[in-house]
Amino acid sequence: MAGRPGVDPSVKLPNTLLQQTVALLSFDRPEIGVSDMMTARAVLVVFVLSVSLVRAAIPPLPDALSTAYEAALVDLRAGMDRQTIADRLQPLVDKHPKSFSAEVARAFLLDLTASAKNPPAKQGEPPEKRLAEVRIPYNILEYDANWDKPLKNYVAENPNDPAVELVAAERSVITRLIPLLSDRSPARCPRTNFMGELSVQPRVCNLALKPIEYHSQCRFAQTKYLHALPQAERELVAQRL
Repeated sequence: MAGRPGVDPSVKLPNTLLQQTVALLSFDRPEIGVSDMMTARAVLVVFVLSVSLVRAAIPPLPDALSTAYEAALVDLRAGMDRQTIADRLQPLVDKHPKSFSAEVARAFLLDLTASAKNPPAKQGEPPEKRLAEVRIPYNILEYDANWDKPLKNYVAENPNDPAVELVAAERSVITRLIPLLSDRSPARCPRTNFMGELSVQPRVCNLALKPIEYHSQCRFAQTKYLHALPQAERELVAQRL
């Protein structure tokens, strides 16, 4: 049986594709043709990239801080006292500064502690004053693909939710929301995460921006979370309005 062009049929190559590739890349093999060498290099590049992508897709295992942080979000969404939650989380943030969740947990703790000093909003106050207590799932506001049926269904079923009131209001409500674009108080609304994704709790500024974008039908921040932007960039968003 005729062998491949440029390859001596008497030479036996290893069985696995990776072993064959490594063998083909050995420069002391005069029996290997140029075309086989180029193919081997391409296969090896694809293999290395595939391994890198698989490793990048594997989320880190939960640790003490990430577990405490996720528990704090559950407590906040359930309506627990903000200062109590902050006091529980503080020791874990201090103890695990190198945790993969340290940056997100520390930012949440700072914002939660600051918001605990604010008096709770009273029922009957304007909806923009009650955004920290909003209950609408953030994903419904986050993606404009949900602004049709999912959002309309939620509006019809939950007319007293502060975010719902802002969505149902006239477009002029935008001017009342602009001052809240600097408010980093964590809201109580839930958010569904992708598998393995560390939760990020939406802030009041995020909940203020979404009704603005809904009424204007325009995106003012190309990011999921306005609060995650540097202050200078957040100020630019407000200036665009």
